[in-house]
Amino acid sequence: MTATTFLVPDVAVVSSLQFPYPVDPPELCVEILSPEDRVGALLAKCEQYHTWGEPFCWVIDPVKRVAWEYASGGEPSRLDGHGKLQARDMIIHLAELFAGLS
Repeated sequence: MTATTFLVPDVAVVSSLQFPYPVDPPELCVEILSPEDRVGALLAKCEQYHTWGEPFCWVIDPVKRVAWEYASGGEPSRLDGHGKLQARDMIIHLAELFAGLS
């Protein structure tokens, strides 16, 4: 993040809202893979979040029903639809997350 560039994830878990844009990293950043997105580009965005001070980033692909868990200082880990994403005390089971999709 710079004085003129703000990182805004698709979904963020925050302890308090900051307006108009967040200046402090949230508890968790989540990026949702759209058809026009590439996984590599979103993982690179996660690296920007890590540089900002964000320790956890998830990338979720609702079409393929897979996700990547990427902790600062580590490597991205691909999880299939039976895995679970975890950041601090937050846990999301992918089977539950994708259950509502047709």
